[in-house]
Amino acid sequence: RDEEDSNDNKQDNEPVEVTFEPITMDWEKNCVIALTGLSSEKCDRESIREACSDVLGVTQDVKTSGLYVDYNRGATTGNLRLKDGSKLEEMKELVAKLCDGSVLIAGEKVESAKILEGEEEEKYWKEYIEFLNNRKRQREEEKAQNKRQRRSSG
Repeated sequence: RDEEDSNDNKQDNEPVEVTFEPITMDWEKNCVIALTGLSSEKCDRESIREACSDVLGVTQDVKTSGLYVDYNRGATTGNLRLKDGSKLEEMKELVAKLCDGSVLIAGEKVESAKILEGEEEEKYWKEYIEFLNNRKRQREEEKAQNKRQRRSSG
């Protein structure tokens, strides 16, 4: 009997294999700006959004602007993503202003800014979709793990 209990406990600590519907996206071209040379000390998503929203003609409201900032605090690179390709001219203007220093992020000039195209753009989207699926898988595994722990403790 004790052996069975210890086997049950081992299983509770093992990762749970879950099946989930993978996320897929039909993405539009010319919607992503890659940034390099961001300040690892001062930069955050808010400072990127604040610096870029006016030129792009979008609000700074995270939920309604259609501007997504892919950035992790402490990094020197990041990406801006718009929900569709309707702002290509504004994106080109923003890239030029970021590169010439007339638009600063967190008070500093970026090293480079460019609109992703071709293989670079495909790689960005592939990695982004992979990130979303990994996050979804992790959440499903946590749910399954919690459900299993509740059953075994009850």
